[in-house]
Amino acid sequence: MLSGQQRIDWRFVTTPERRGLGRGLGAIIRDTSAAESLPVASADGAGSGRYADRELVRQLAEVGLDLIDGPELTHLAYLHQVIGGEPQLVLRRPCLAELNPTTAYRLLGGLDRASGDLEHVRYAELDDAALCFVPSRGPHSTGVHLFGSPRPLETARRGHLEQRCRAAAEVVHQLHREIEPTDETIVTIEQRGGEVLARAVLERPGGPRTGEATDPDEASAVARAIVAAHNNGLVHRATRSLVVEGELQAVLTVLAEPSGRPRLGFTVSESSVVDVARSATRRAIEG
Repeated sequence: MLSGQQRIDWRFVTTPERRGLGRGLGAIIRDTSAAESLPVASADGAGSGRYADRELVRQLAEVGLDLIDGPELTHLAYLHQVIGGEPQLVLRRPCLAELNPTTAYRLLGGLDRASGDLEHVRYAELDDAALCFVPSRGPHSTGVHLFGSPRPLETARRGHLEQRCRAAAEVVHQLHREIEPTDETIVTIEQRGGEVLARAVLERPGGPRTGEATDPDEASAVARAIVAAHNNGLVHRATRSLVVEGELQAVLTVLAEPSGRPRLGFTVSESSVVDVARSATRRAIEG
């Protein structure tokens, strides 16, 4: 719940522009080109994980909203809360200028109540719109996605959107995790002409499993090789890597279950592209 000491950061409430990392990682959803480097990211003082600054949170949230957005949705937002920090709201639709004070109060109150109950999806009506609040929890943060439509959505469509909300939230929650110090997957790479050949060896009690993949992009080759080694029915959809603040590597990997449900893994770290891609792929596989 939002206490008297906390407030929503209104600087990031509306999102008229799309820039930087949001544009680059959003390319996975929109099938456009990757973007340039972005001067973001900082470390927290508590040592409980890497905390990117609020701008990176906002842009990752935008990527998630891209994944959920649809023509029938009149309401779309994400409320993010780093444990021990202030809440941050990304409100795509409607913008504040379109809300009267009473409607704005009720909308934000609904998000507030949803943030206090992370175990249940909440449903409500607001000015004849059917709203759905989908909570999520990470190791160092929590969140609530909001979507709404002029009339109640069919059960299958609503369930589909709720699944996408949870997948999108994972990206932002993973932002606050340190890269895993060890991994059971051993990855090696070599250059072959204009492509990268990646080999992944997955240690298992019954013996190692191996996977290979070639791709012009190093991070994509690593992700595809790891998915091949696991051979558990997941399909590699896309991997994007960006340089953050000139030295941090950020990798987002999107996999899909046989049902089509997306699994997203994200890691930002000072480690090598291979290690960051391995971590992001592992997180996507773990779901």
